[in-house]
Amino acid sequence: MSLGCQTLDCCPHVSHDEIAGMKYIIAFIFLISLTVKALELADPEIQWKVIKLPHFDLIYDAKQQDLAEAYARHLEDINQVLSATFSQTTEKTLLVLNDRTDLTNGYATAVPEPTIVAFPVLAGPLESIYEHGQWPRDLIMHEYTHILSFEPQRGVVRVLRSVFGSIITPTMFLPRWWLEGVAVEMETRNTPYGRLRAASQDAALRSYVVGDTLSKLTLAEINESTIPTWPGGARPYLFGSLMWSHMQGLSSEKPGVVDELHQRYGGRVPFLLDGPAFDALGMGYDGIFSTMVSDLEQRVNVQLTILKTLEPSQFIEYKISELEALEPVISSDHTMMAYLVKDEISKRNIRIVKRANTKERFSDSQKIDSLGQDLNEGGGSLKTIPSKDQDGPPAGTISRLAWFPQSKKLLFDRVDEVSRFHEASDLWIFDLQTKKSLQITTGLRAREASVAPDEKSAVFVKLGGGTTALGLWNFEAKTWTVLYTPALLSTVSFPTYMNAQEIIFGERDQYGKEGLKKIHLQSKEITPILTNFKEAKIPQVSAEGLTFLSVQNGVSNLYLASPDLKTARPLTHSLTAVGPSAFDSKMGDLYSTELTSNGQELRILSKAEMIRISQKTLPTVTPLYADRYPATKIPSAIDAVETAKENFVVEDYSPSSHLWPRYWIPSFIIGSDGAFVSGSTSQADPVGLHSYSATLAYDSWAKRGLYNILYTNATTPALISVGAYDYRTYLALTSYELRLQTQKVLASWEINSLSPDWSALLGWTMNEREISNLKLNQTGPAVGLQYSDFTQSGAQISPETGVGFSLIDTSYMRDSVHEGFNEVRFSLVKYFSKWLPRRHALMFKIQGRWIEDSVSLPSYEG
Repeated sequence: MSLGCQTLDCCPHVSHDEIAGMKYIIAFIFLISLTVKALELADPEIQWKVIKLPHFDLIYDAKQQDLAEAYARHLEDINQVLSATFSQTTEKTLLVLNDRTDLTNGYATAVPEPTIVAFPVLAGPLESIYEHGQWPRDLIMHEYTHILSFEPQRGVVRVLRSVFGSIITPTMFLPRWWLEGVAVEMETRNTPYGRLRAASQDAALRSYVVGDTLSKLTLAEINESTIPTWPGGARPYLFGSLMWSHMQGLSSEKPGVVDELHQRYGGRVPFLLDGPAFDALGMGYDGIFSTMVSDLEQRVNVQLTILKTLEPSQFIEYKISELEALEPVISSDHTMMAYLVKDEISKRNIRIVKRANTKERFSDSQKIDSLGQDLNEGGGSLKTIPSKDQDGPPAGTISRLAWFPQSKKLLFDRVDEVSRFHEASDLWIFDLQTKKSLQITTGLRAREASVAPDEKSAVFVKLGGGTTALGLWNFEAKTWTVLYTPALLSTVSFPTYMNAQEIIFGERDQYGKEGLKKIHLQSKEITPILTNFKEAKIPQVSAEGLTFLSVQNGVSNLYLASPDLKTARPLTHSLTAVGPSAFDSKMGDLYSTELTSNGQELRILSKAEMIRISQKTLPTVTPLYADRYPATKIPSAIDAVETAKENFVVEDYSPSSHLWPRYWIPSFIIGSDGAFVSGSTSQADPVGLHSYSATLAYDSWAKRGLYNILYTNATTPALISVGAYDYRTYLALTSYELRLQTQKVLASWEINSLSPDWSALLGWTMNEREISNLKLNQTGPAVGLQYSDFTQSGAQISPETGVGFSLIDTSYMRDSVHEGFNEVRFSLVKYFSKWLPRRHALMFKIQGRWIEDSVSLPSYEG
């Protein structure tokens, strides 16, 4: 809802008919926003609690008390730390731990009130945010920086905020690289970890220089998170953090530049971007970007010079048509290889190739199967997750592939929508004989599975809110048991059968220490292995032995362990980073994932190259920005015990205190026949149990008020909406004005026995229609059925496949004051793209309305 014309002079030819049309466009836009707001749903079975702190209200599921306290221990200290940088802080910030998804994510917003929503599932080892320390501290340091970034208001901005409320938050409109960059800068500067220290971020930056693409980068490009090519949604984080790190470096004699810039933008009218940068740093952001890139290139070249003292591994390209390919796994019979590909619509798919004989290499042209997925990797994939920009990037929805030893089936995990309240990672089997996929768990929250040698069981990672565990799945009994549960906020990952009795897995403890461990299935004894290798993770077992990834020399490379698991030698020497790899025992090759300036790509490494590297010591590099972010102390277990002694004040959660309006938006249109003036607001409690939206308007030509109100209640399994609106329009080709006043109550719920895509509707409608001097009243029940399975993501201009269906029947009752009739509304939409050019689609849509009897004109037109 933007402001319309403010005086007659600025739109002198606007008539009353045009005003009527314009005001309903405004109302329509607002109704869309209401619909989005109503989708912020919480599971009604959750009992919510609140931990009250001086600057935070932490809202959480009562079943996750330990997790909530683990977050609560950091909050006031985070406030104190960031208050040293930001001169304006919030009086109170809401933090909601919403364990509704198995994609690592979260967001912060200032509207309608300062709120952080954290999805507390722990990141997996292939995510860019995996290199963390104490996860609650790192996450909230980032998100609370956003809250404080939104806080500055001064001068005329403060006056406007006092009138219109929290919607007046000018810093929310700063470039995304600006907002995400300062958050990454703060998470790094104020914790022992952070992305500006991460080996994965250094690798990404080296890939730009190795690929000779750094000079082609522009300031405008780094702000984009929707460009489907790598690094996708990570651009603002990656380069925004470098911009802020560089600005901090430029202002070493002026340490308050972060607060100075925020304060300037918090009261700047007109809102010109470069002015404060010139005042604070002597140049605009284009100049800062140029000098940042030059400094970055120098730093990367220092690393590359060191790394090139040993000739890097000479990889052979594995050609694909998609944007990225990663995580190859080869079947036990050596005839097939499966791997993940990522296309420009941000979805991962499984590719299976089969070679004619074991004397030829695998290639993408040998494709025999391809398995798709429904969810994208851009965030907000669950339909009920709020449509806000979320911090990320999130995990891929498929994280691991594993062959059954007899090479007839493939096991994989996939995140999917379980209900309107949850999306979970579950295990699937693809049978190569039947060419069908079978989901073997539902809502188990299982990922990264590996099949036992006898094919009777599989070990997997069991997820929870801030927890992980090793689980054992029994294929025959279709049950699972817990094998090992580490401490809260510790992450176990990629368990792999070493043999029938031993499993190797990675573990990152709650303080950020990473390493490999071995567990015996009978005794449950756990033994750390290969402890001399830094950040050892993702173990894989092959005929050659145990391989794993490590940043031993500052770069992620693949290592082969000795049979006694005490030492290891490198197999790769990458200038960027190597990811999960697979041995081809027949050809002697290694199929490896390597990071390039185009993203993750498959590479082939010959046996001779692996032998050459294994006989050398890899040159070691220090982090790119070690001078700005030196290593800091990692908290010990003793420190944690001391901070754990605090007793928190816990209360039952009450949504009522959050439902008072925090802002309103005016809109007015003035024409030759009068004026149309409206005010709109909306509000929801932080967990989404209640939400409402309202528009009140006055039309001076008709001398009457209008309204549009919607309330949504999500405290039951059925989503209940109550709405009322007063609508006026002119009938086509006539001079008649139709006025429709409607009150509706509608309940919708999922038909879980079918799928989350199906929903049933039940409601009641009351109408009063007025045309000329004729008034008609109608009331009656409505029942309906809806289905929708289409999605849109990445580079897609519209959905390209899928179907939507709606059928709603309303039976208006007939009596002395009501005109009764039966009305059926239906619609069917189908998206089709097969055989069409890339990114083209056809939409076929049929919609209609059937009324069983003849009715008066007002009823027909309504």
